[in-house]
Amino acid sequence: MNGGFTPNQGGWDCEMEQPIDLDIVRAALVGDDHDVRIDAEGGRIDCLHCWSGVHGPLS
Repeated sequence: MNGGFTPNQGGWDCEMEQPIDLDIVRAALVGDDHDVRIDAEGGRIDCLHCWSGVHGPLS
């Protein structure tokens, strides 16, 4: 984990210590494809409204 959200090229990014359970998150999200994008293969969730993303460990 990198200590929370850090700036990246297009907004903010947060790396979690454990992989994200996208099924749980998907059920809880409010919004549509214009607000939230879920990348199941990359284990990543991006909010296009606030230009931030959360993902599981990269290595």
